[in-house]
Amino acid sequence: MRSPAVVVLGMHRSGTSSVAGALVRLGGCAPRHLLPASPDNAHGFWESTVVIALNEEVLAAGGSGWKDWRRFDISRVGSADLRAFRNRARSILLKEFGGAGIPVIKDPRMCRLMRFWQPVFEDVRWAPQVVLPIRSPLEVAWSLRRRDGLGVGAGCLLWLRHVFDAEADTRGMRRAVVDWSSFLDDWPTALGAVLDRLDVPFARCGDGTFSDIENFLSPDLRRFRASTAELHADPAVTALARDVYAAMLDLATDGDNAAILSRLDALSTRFEDAAAIFDSAMGGYERAAQALERANAVIAHYARGTPSKPDMWRLVASTLRRPPTAKQRELRTVGDSPFFDEAFYLSVNPDVRASRCDAALHFLVQGWREGRDPGPFFSTTGYLARNPDVAAAGVNPLVHYEAHGRKENRPAIG
Repeated sequence: MRSPAVVVLGMHRSGTSSVAGALVRLGGCAPRHLLPASPDNAHGFWESTVVIALNEEVLAAGGSGWKDWRRFDISRVGSADLRAFRNRARSILLKEFGGAGIPVIKDPRMCRLMRFWQPVFEDVRWAPQVVLPIRSPLEVAWSLRRRDGLGVGAGCLLWLRHVFDAEADTRGMRRAVVDWSSFLDDWPTALGAVLDRLDVPFARCGDGTFSDIENFLSPDLRRFRASTAELHADPAVTALARDVYAAMLDLATDGDNAAILSRLDALSTRFEDAAAIFDSAMGGYERAAQALERANAVIAHYARGTPSKPDMWRLVASTLRRPPTAKQRELRTVGDSPFFDEAFYLSVNPDVRASRCDAALHFLVQGWREGRDPGPFFSTTGYLARNPDVAAAGVNPLVHYEAHGRKENRPAIG
């Protein structure tokens, strides 16, 4: 016998938080270490910070990240690392959700990582049942542009990758596709349809629960609303994205329709063929973007007026022309690490916030020497105490962990 668990899979900014929060109010079990709410998601994310950190590590080990539009190739993760990740994943699930209630697991990164997580669910004897919220790709792209500064085209590209992978890798499981717009407009009907598709004995019902969900699903959850005309008029939204969105909406009303699944297969083939063509060409643009990021780091560091502005711009121009230096690579390592949390670093170090120095740069150059932690899940002094060779070498502990410690199975948390 396997215990039911609900996995909410959807692209970032697709309404996964509101769906997961409603399921928790029905009696689902939220993780113990919740990602705090933020101004762009004041009602909470309902995600485990520990699961997020692990997913980031798995993606990084395969040469990827959450903004990557390519299909994640799990074979790029070394076999020893993969075993270690899966051992950690099993432990995390049991610690985060214990034995209380029906787990509600949610992290948009899992859209691309279900091939990693499926055997983990089997090992802990959980039967995952999946909820797939679907939102207009244009609304998702607008939201990503506001939160992350991504272009609409890039947002739609990421939307396609997450939707294709989540749908394909959950076939054969009990699942429900949810039109998020309809969910907000008439959540009792939409949630009832979800429960009809799943086999999950949620514990709560009645007027009190319904009132709680009604208050939770407030109108401010939807800050962007794209009309059908806007979806078809925006040049950054491809016909492929519109066709996939239409097919997923059809799947929401008829989840077992073989013709709809065949349509999605054909659309996926088109997408993967295009991805194979443009993958190498996009590499040059991505390297240019990385160079701009390095230049922005230089600008942020010298924003207080030293050196002189002409010297600063010469340094920026030089940075753009040359390959990254060792220190710039270390800065990128810190910034990309799932254990570096800029918001946390600035909140616990008001002097850094007041100085307007780049948080990652401060930690790389100075903060770690003062015993400051890069985030809530990595202890600078703890890592150095456990690894006296790193302390003796005078190396930034987070840089060492990301470059060497993970491969050497040195614990990041402990």
